[in-house]
Amino acid sequence: MCFYTKQKEPIIASEDIKGYKIVVKTGSSEFVPYFVMNPPIEFDTVLINDSKLFMFEDPFMKEWEVTRGIFHIFKNVDPIKMCLHGHEVKNHPTDHIFVAEAIIPKGTPYFSGWSNAFTGDDETYASTNIIYKNPIQIGEFLKSI
Repeated sequence: MCFYTKQKEPIIASEDIKGYKIVVKTGSSEFVPYFVMNPPIEFDTVLINDSKLFMFEDPFMKEWEVTRGIFHIFKNVDPIKMCLHGHEVKNHPTDHIFVAEAIIPKGTPYFSGWSNAFTGDDETYASTNIIYKNPIQIGEFLKSI
């Protein structure tokens, strides 16, 4: 999942920014982010993506595409609902799919944009630092919204 933004440079979060991330349970207590199977997630701690930020400009569309060096999170739950209908989710047993709260900590550089993963306009944030919290099994999560 690539991330697109109109920002050439990140801005600094003036407060914690809350979002959501789909995560997959791969072991008895191990989770990884969905789409990009990064190293296992540690919950309730600041994770830092130390990959070099890689972004390039699309001069025709006047936007930037960021393909490496950030964590993506959804601003709201609507794209998560759409993802459940995607073919990729159907390849995982639903008892292995969870939604975690994702927080970009205050003082952290971040981008605001969209992922183009489902609708082409889902609001997404991206940052080099993220905190994952409270994974909820997808069925329970959908009942709660």
